[in-house]
Amino acid sequence: MNDFFSPQDKIKQESRFGKWHVSKTGDMTYDNGRYAIYDDQLKDEDWIAHMFEKGWIDWNEFIPAYFQALKNANIQFKRERVFY
Repeated sequence: MNDFFSPQDKIKQESRFGKWHVSKTGDMTYDNGRYAIYDDQLKDEDWIAHMFEKGWIDWNEFIPAYFQALKNANIQFKRERVFY
């Protein structure tokens, strides 16, 4: 195993994705606290669908931040298929 990289190091890390900050526990804050999604809220709502209502979201920043937050909070992403 490489001394500089361990797969476990990537699972729970404090990260920044544009203006989104993800803590080691999974809390997400935007623009230094202007908007926050806390780790205990990640299971409560479909945040991707909820954030579609927000006109200011940069999806290239939000999506990777969201998935990192789920990893940090030990929440498995639930895929749902909807057929019309």
